[in-house]
Amino acid sequence: MFTLTLSYPHVLHFRCYSTSTSSPKKLLDQLYQLARAANQTQSVTGKRHILQQYPQCQAILKRIYDPHRRHFVSSKMVLTWMNKQQLQSPDDLSAAAPQNAHAFNSLEVLLDALSSRQLSGHAALGAISRFYQNYCVTSTQQEIFWRVLDRDLKVGVSVQTIRRLLEGTDKNVNTTPTGATLETDEQNEFNINSSTPPPPPPPSTALSQQKQTLYDRRFMKVSLAMKMQHSDETKLWNSISSTGVPCYVSRKLDGVRCIALIQYIGQQYEPQITFCSRTGRIFDSLGKVERALQQQLLDNHDVLKQQQLSSGFVLDGEICVYPSAHYDDDDDDGDNGDCDAIGIDDNQDSRKEDFLAAVRQIRTLKKEMDHPVYQIFDLVTLDVFRQGKGGPPFDERQQQLKDLVGSYCGDYLQLVKQTPVFSKEQMMALKEKVGRFGWEGLIVRKNVSYEGKRSRNMLKIKKWEDAEYFVKRIETGTMRMPDTGQQKEVMTSVVITHKGNEVGVGSGFSLQQRLDYANNPHLILGKQITVRYFSESLGDSGNLSLRFPSVKAVYEGGRD
Repeated sequence: MFTLTLSYPHVLHFRCYSTSTSSPKKLLDQLYQLARAANQTQSVTGKRHILQQYPQCQAILKRIYDPHRRHFVSSKMVLTWMNKQQLQSPDDLSAAAPQNAHAFNSLEVLLDALSSRQLSGHAALGAISRFYQNYCVTSTQQEIFWRVLDRDLKVGVSVQTIRRLLEGTDKNVNTTPTGATLETDEQNEFNINSSTPPPPPPPSTALSQQKQTLYDRRFMKVSLAMKMQHSDETKLWNSISSTGVPCYVSRKLDGVRCIALIQYIGQQYEPQITFCSRTGRIFDSLGKVERALQQQLLDNHDVLKQQQLSSGFVLDGEICVYPSAHYDDDDDDGDNGDCDAIGIDDNQDSRKEDFLAAVRQIRTLKKEMDHPVYQIFDLVTLDVFRQGKGGPPFDERQQQLKDLVGSYCGDYLQLVKQTPVFSKEQMMALKEKVGRFGWEGLIVRKNVSYEGKRSRNMLKIKKWEDAEYFVKRIETGTMRMPDTGQQKEVMTSVVITHKGNEVGVGSGFSLQQRLDYANNPHLILGKQITVRYFSESLGDSGNLSLRFPSVKAVYEGGRD
């Protein structure tokens, strides 16, 4: 039996303003009924049948479970704001809300405004509170509304399963709210940034028809590596010994994973190129890489036809930044006439990627990265990527990559060197390089068809481990400022939970970060961070802990 268990200390029971639009209330009721019905069955088939019974809810579900949409506000934030305003009546809310606060009569439009950042700060809090006041009358409407805002209906099924169940409904359900308007005279136009895709425009326009054929970035079937265990290595050598087929080993890069979707729409000669993260979040700061790739594809149009790639394909790689690189800033296409300038080869072993610089630059809106290098390590057709499996083995895909990109002589595209390994001695030589040059690690690929999931056919060997955690709380103290000598309060460490045990992480933060997080803890509390550590260890109490943990990255805006 589905029960709503959220408990909030402050629940308002405002009288609903009179309105001719009753659809938000009905929609909230239907969402509650859907969640209740879905929790009464454990069968995925049964849950799919229930979703099909509520087509009017699917537009909201797609917004909630879209991996690259965020609301940038939570139910707790809104309730805290309402408590601080001491709202006891509708008049109190009208007085507390900003004068330009919108009154929305559509839940879809409200969520889109939040996701696009058209609404932020107190304007967002006021608009959400007003919608809550107008349309959340019953306790079930109130509870399900907060869950929608928090992007978790708690329907007893994983997020991935919900996305998969919704994947086949796009042709039948329009995710654009019908009859949705603002209850103000202002026009509802969204300045949607690249990280949040807008709802599809009306299907009558030519632009809409083009975009409807583009790959749906909500369903990215990306290959992911698993950590190599001793048993994996044993099986690997047994397989190589019996078949004579090598594995392929490459340096593990310390960059930002980047998927390039190359699609030819209609009779277009130039491809539509979209760069995005492994979850589908668009990167719009890669103009230099895009122009270089565009020209390379135009120059190799015959290769595309020969390789049967003209219907569309996907490149997989990482965007890297090299602090010691020297480029010609006047050469926009990055053509320096030297095809070996940026290679991951024996002459570049000692060069390290600047991970934090890559993260900062690639997320900067409306500003191109200065010197991005797209390190490409795989190519699959769009059909194979959509299915998440199949296609030729890895060595044939590498040959396709070389034929297509191998002739590039600029700064912005580079093929990752793949070394065929037949013996333990070869592997040991590569492992020795990891320690000597401080590499991130190695990636070991078996010569198999593409697998768009985490698989033991692609393994990672790392001297240092990376893991992602959510910040549970922070610890503060005083520190003497090096420039002024003043004592100021700073964040000394964050506390995370590793396998059920609390672990403090104090290294890796800049002084400015320590000051900012001490003054505004909400900037990091509950946020996801990447922690690098040497190995697991036992703490003083005998509980599992981390050895030499250090913060590698803080995702204040959410993980890509």
